[in-house]
This record gives sequence, C-alpha cells and structure tokens, in this order.
Amino acid sequence: MIPASAVLAVLGAALFFAVADICVKKALPFTTLITASLVTVAVQWLLYTAVILAAGTFSQMNPAGVIWFAVTGVLNPVLFLVFYLIGFQRIGVARSAPLKGISPVFAVVCAFLVLGERLEVGQYLGIAMAIGGIGIISTEGWVKPSGETDPSGFSRVQGVSRPRKIDYLFPILAGATTGVSSVMLKIGLSKMPSPLLAAWIGVTVALVLFPLLAFIFPPGERFGLQAPALPWLILGGVAVTAAVYALIFALSLGQVSVVTTLNQTS
Repeated sequence: MIPASAVLAVLGAALFFAVADICVKKALPFTTLITASLVTVAVQWLLYTAVILAAGTFSQMNPAGVIWFAVTGVLNPVLFLVFYLIGFQRIGVARSAPLKGISPVFAVVCAFLVLGERLEVGQYLGIAMAIGGIGIISTEGWVKPSGETDPSGFSRVQGVSRPRKIDYLFPILAGATTGVSSVMLKIGLSKMPSPLLAAWIGVTVALVLFPLLAFIFPPGERFGLQAPALPWLILGGVAVTAAVYALIFALSLGQVSVVTTLNQTS
C-alpha cells in the first residue's frame, strides 16, 4: 500500500508539472524550445543550490549516490527531451504525446524485474485504465491535413500526414527513459537518501548537456529570447523545481509503478 503522503506528493508534482507546461507554452511565441529548456533548468539549479547551501545538504553526498543520480539525469530529462523533440518533429505532437505517455508500462516492468515490486490485480487494472485514458485524451485531433501547424503551442512544428513507422519509435523511447529513470531514482535513493540532492544532481547534468540539444534544430530555431518570455520561463522554472522535488520525494516513499502512473495525471 502506498502511503498517503506519497500520493499527495506525486499529485502535487503532477499539478506543478502542468503549471510549468502552461508557462512554457505561454513563453514559446517569444523564444525557442531549447532556450526555454535552458532557462527553466537554470532557475531550477539556482533554487536547488540555494536551498542545499542553506541546509548544508552537500555534506550528505557519496560517490554511489552521485553516480546513480547522474545517470538518471542523463536519461531524464536529457535523453527524454532528445527523443521527444525528434518524435514531434517527425510525427507531430498529437501523435507523440500519447506514445510518450506509456512510460508507466516501462516503470511497471522495470520495477517488477529490478525492485521486485508486486501490485494487486486492481492496481495493475488501474494503471492500464490510466494509460488508456491518457491515450484517448491525447489522440484528439490525431488526423490533420499535411503541413497544418500543430495547435499544441509548439508553433514551429508542423503535422506530418504519413510518417514512417520508425519515427514512432522516438516518443516511445522518450516514455522508456522516463519509466526506467524512475526505477533508477528509487535505487539511487537507497544509496543516498536525499531527494534534494537527487534533484540537484539531475538538473546539473541537464544544465551541462541541454545546449547540445540545439543541434537537433535548424540554426535559426536554436537560441533566442525576447523579454515577454522571461517572466513565464522563470515561473515555469519555479514550478518545475517544486514538481521534480515532489516527484522524487514521492518515489522515496512509495512504489515506482503507482507513483509514475499518478504523475501522468499532469
């Protein structure tokens, strides 16, 4: 049974992730996706660093925990964003969103094999229903005329009428990195039980590697920032800071399978 505190934490994480998504979409007409990602990650890094310095939490670091959390940061958010960006470039957001939403499937399988998590039949049924619901909601407007701009807020990305089958693999890989990284976070927390350090190490890795993601885009779409975007990105960074910490805190208390699924309610 998952503790009530873990349920509240992950639902809070889902709420803050949703707020962050809205803020980034508000900012995108005035910036690029790479710049938006960098600014929000920088805000996270500054906030986590300030809290850790104030609390003296750096003294709790150990090599094993650092390695686990660093690898987790490479998986998510770095590789997650790589696969997802390639996915919605090639097949559009309307197709990519439901496919990346299958991350709980990977989390359930990995948690079963690696952590030995065993759920009740009703819990597995609930996870399946949640994933199905995400798919139904996300596939609204699946069919669009070729060349029509996607209404998701990513105005630079256009719908694709007949993508290649291989292109569908990228958002699935994005979902896989999210599911697997959740299990790795759980293991890392057993080595270094500090959700705050886990969040800081992951965001540090992202801050270093995110600029490399610019090469996914054409030169004109890599970096750019206008003043109206900045308040939204700062607010989004604050929301993501709270969301990531709450999610890792929930993972430290509850089962990966359940926590990962509840987080999809964002």
